Amino acid sequence: MKKILFLFAFCLMFTNSNTQNTLGKSDDLQRIAIKPYYSKSKINSKEGNVLLTKMNKLISEEGLSSTHSRYIMWPRIDELSSEATTGASVMYVTELDVSFYIADNVTQTVYSSTSFTVKGVDRKRDKSRFKAIKKVKLTNDQGTEFLTEAKNRVIEFYNSKCDFILKEAQSKALRKEYDAAIFELTSIPEICKDCFMRGQNLAIQVFQDKMENECMTLVANAKAAKAKDNYELAATYLASILPDVSCYTDAQKLLKEIEDHRCAISLGKAKGAWSNMNAVGAAKYLSEISTDSNCAKDAESLNNEIRKKLKEDADKEWALAYEKYNREQVMKEKNQEHGMDMDHRNMDYKENQGFELEKRSIDAARAIGVAFGENQPPPAEINWIDNRY
Repeated sequence: MKKILFLFAFCLMFTNSNTQNTLGKSDDLQRIAIKPYYSKSKINSKEGNVLLTKMNKLISEEGLSSTHSRYIMWPRIDELSSEATTGASVMYVTELDVSFYIADNVTQTVYSSTSFTVKGVDRKRDKSRFKAIKKVKLTNDQGTEFLTEAKNRVIEFYNSKCDFILKEAQSKALRKEYDAAIFELTSIPEICKDCFMRGQNLAIQVFQDKMENECMTLVANAKAAKAKDNYELAATYLASILPDVSCYTDAQKLLKEIEDHRCAISLGKAKGAWSNMNAVGAAKYLSEISTDSNCAKDAESLNNEIRKKLKEDADKEWALAYEKYNREQVMKEKNQEHGMDMDHRNMDYKENQGFELEKRSIDAARAIGVAFGENQPPPAEINWIDNRY
């Protein structure tokens, strides 16, 4: 039932987004937003910043601003001529061809290009070139057509290559490249209705596979830590496993074994300390035993035994020590178990309230694709563009 709720929530979320396919500008272009960039190896910073401002203005006016760099726009400057006039006052006339391109930074596919021929005149050659660049006008019909062409070609790509895209995502998932697969699937524009829905259906499966794989990895890590007697680390691995995955029961069983083992060790140490009449040491170890553990009753019995045999002053010392260590242990357990406690609370809420908490899980899944896209090489590290000059 939990899995059905999970799938229903995931599908409903994306179905809701698909109902917006009246497709205003902010809807159908949302997933092909563009990041402007210029090659610092080809264009100096003064000229590049001017062109960057012009590209940003065009992108912003068209509602295509992006914080990551899957789809990028960049300029190229070709100097057609730069000649000095004759006469007493020499002026330089520089003619440039300034081109702009839009491409997919992942597939390295160029979707659109446009160019402007501009002239600049000044007493200095470099200033004449700079003045020419400043004359480029991107925010006009030519710029809009440039962006529209890119959008249409991206849509055409997804519509015509949908089967290939889905198979490639499946291949990545089989190689356990789950984030990359989810990124590919959630990058399909909503306007490509059929491919979009097929992609989201597959994204559900890949996301679930990712969660299952991570669960098994965490359990394996916990077992390895347990084998090395690192029970704190083992418990930390298991505490992050959510109830939605199939190995959750195994994880809880292992966690119970770890807790029981830690309980037995602490009880044994407490008995050892008391056999040496070290009441303070016994108090420390007894405080480590949770009240819901399987040896809690034995711990309580030892506690009562110690207190009966202590004299009044020693009993006070015992009580203060036990209280101190117990308080420290409680704070430690609260810090360690807070995440697990919240997961259980969320699970209880989900079982009572149904859909809302599942939606939060889906938001996290979608964030995987966004995060992967944002972690693509930033503009400063893109070098394949230079090879196109």
